[in-house]
Amino acid sequence: MNSKGVFSFFLVLAFIQLNAVLQAYAVYSEETLSSTLSELLAMEKASFVRAELENNLDFAVMETISKEIDRHNYLQASLEEHAAEAVIQLAKETEEFYTDNPSVRFEVVDRSTGERKVPETQDIRRNAGVLLVDAGETILVVEFHFTGGILRSEALRARISSGDFHQEFLLPSGYNKRFVKVKPWLLLNR
Repeated sequence: MNSKGVFSFFLVLAFIQLNAVLQAYAVYSEETLSSTLSELLAMEKASFVRAELENNLDFAVMETISKEIDRHNYLQASLEEHAAEAVIQLAKETEEFYTDNPSVRFEVVDRSTGERKVPETQDIRRNAGVLLVDAGETILVVEFHFTGGILRSEALRARISSGDFHQEFLLPSGYNKRFVKVKPWLLLNR
């Protein structure tokens, strides 16, 4: 065999080996891409649930207080009780709906002691308030606020788990939601 034939033989072997290495790398890249995409999907699911919780909490509180005002209930303690019940009801319904991937678990966390417990109406009631301001002949300004207790250390927390990814929804001290409501008796007179 001449030297050109030997050189060509080794050159073909080198190309075959290079092709095998590139094929293996392509398979590895595809597996990595698939894994990355599934992790991104889990992250997106958890982020969606968190945004949904934020919107639903605002809506549940505003709608509950608004309905009570429409029933001519202006007692601060009663409005606070109904708002706290709405928050707890939302937490229960959310936990029941999201049991698997993603899953949601609510708890009340005391950041000063590290104590954690299942939220109850009195926990929210103790840390929240409703302010009702008569802003003239036709308008009421309503504000729901979550104080976090005397030390401002308590928070309502939801842990959102999707695959290996975890995200947290937090109703922190200092949270407030304000809205304007037309006085209900004006709507009846029209």
